[in-house]
Amino acid sequence: MNVTKKGVKLTNVFKELGLSSGNMSRWKNGVTPSAVNLKKLSDYFGISVDDLLGNKVHLKDERLESEQDKEIKTKLNSLSEKDKELVLDLMNCVCCLLLF
Repeated sequence: MNVTKKGVKLTNVFKELGLSSGNMSRWKNGVTPSAVNLKKLSDYFGISVDDLLGNKVHLKDERLESEQDKEIKTKLNSLSEKDKELVLDLMNCVCCLLLF
């Protein structure tokens, strides 16, 4: 776990999150942290649990996104929240019609 990017000491992070120094010692010796503690740490550093653990496999790979998907995403991101809700309602109606 590389905490130098955030510019803090790991012991200070543990104190701030209410984690014991015993946890840190066990983790350094290979014991896997609990899901709750992994989530606390990933939230603190603003990264996913996978990134925190150094996992290289991600379920979503931007390279697999089609050009059409990118265009849809770009257009949706430019809309207000109210307009996004309207588009979602319309999409749901269209999907229902296509299923019948």
